[in-house]
Amino acid sequence: MLSPASDDALVLRGVVRRFGSVVAVDAVDLDVAAGEILAVLGPSGCGKSTLLRVIAGLEPTDGGHVSWQGRRLDRLATHERGVGLMFQDHALFPHRDVRANVAFGLRMARIPRGRRAERVAEVLELVGLSGYDDRRVETLSGGEAQRIKLVSELAKARPQVRDPRSARQNHQTLYILDEPTVGLHMADVEKLIHVLHRLVEAGNSVIVIEHNLDLMAEADWMIDMGPEGGKAGGKLVAQGTPQKVAASKRSRTAAFLKPLLRPQKTHA
Repeated sequence: MLSPASDDALVLRGVVRRFGSVVAVDAVDLDVAAGEILAVLGPSGCGKSTLLRVIAGLEPTDGGHVSWQGRRLDRLATHERGVGLMFQDHALFPHRDVRANVAFGLRMARIPRGRRAERVAEVLELVGLSGYDDRRVETLSGGEAQRIKLVSELAKARPQVRDPRSARQNHQTLYILDEPTVGLHMADVEKLIHVLHRLVEAGNSVIVIEHNLDLMAEADWMIDMGPEGGKAGGKLVAQGTPQKVAASKRSRTAAFLKPLLRPQKTHA
């Protein structure tokens, strides 16, 4: 993985989060490179969502630190971190159109009114929903609605998308997604995977909690967390490329991963 000195990485060192006597995140060390998808695996209650909430600033740390591109995130408020978040409870306004839903997020992020229409158009194109501005949310399919939820975060965080006219990218964004494929048909999962690939090809990084094996197989790096509480609570029981995690005797997911894996990628 990347060295701790890299400014293009998410770096966690000794991160701890406790709830009373329960250790939800136990001394986690982790590096995520720019332009990578990290899949967070593990059974329910193992601390996956807590780890992501700590990175996002929705939970404080009880020890250790979190950095992104050389900045200490644990010293910043959630809205100052510039992290795109999509958790399972992310809701849309069902009786408003797509434009109003995305623009609401932009207003909350204090994006100037004059720039909102352009930003809405940019992110709708990114997720393959150009022309959906006037569609009411209640008329969308489950997959379309899920992509609009993602769009709302992309718009606020200003995703970096590769422009073929530009050889240099000077800003990357970290996106945190909690089970984005819940309730989606396979065709919609494939569309979401395409969106994630466009993001990481531009140097953005994505952390995703997911139980969909097809999406997990797209990851560049995986971590598998142990049960929450007790001796192994909140620990990383396996970490590495999908191939390495699939070969781990400690990973409960290994047996399910092996049939889906592609040839191994070269990891930075």
